[in-house]
Amino acid sequence: MIYDTLAGMEFYNLKPDRSDVPFAKRPDLRPLSGDNWDEQVADLHYADVPEYASGYGVAATWDVEGGACRALRTDWTPIAEIEKTEPLAHLGQTELDMEALGRLADGEAARMALMPLVFG
Repeated sequence: MIYDTLAGMEFYNLKPDRSDVPFAKRPDLRPLSGDNWDEQVADLHYADVPEYASGYGVAATWDVEGGACRALRTDWTPIAEIEKTEPLAHLGQTELDMEALGRLADGEAARMALMPLVFG
């Protein structure tokens, strides 16, 4: 059954509330990692995060309850909660360059260089 809402389209297996039969995860058809470093990092970060749908020109969202996806929907205005960020101006001369941090003598030097990130 397809149910049209103001936010987009909602897709359910059989019932308009939640399906008795869960949707299957989408297979990742991309080759594993390859030589692309960004793809390798994404594979690592999202290895245990299933994807049930993707949108084209619109976001796709879903509900997972008890480890099963029972509803898919499109969302014209996707929502993501992020933590509040603040400008780095209060950090003064804190070294943030990864190459410069990699050249530090040892862990203690790195700890001291990064301490302003902890205490501001």
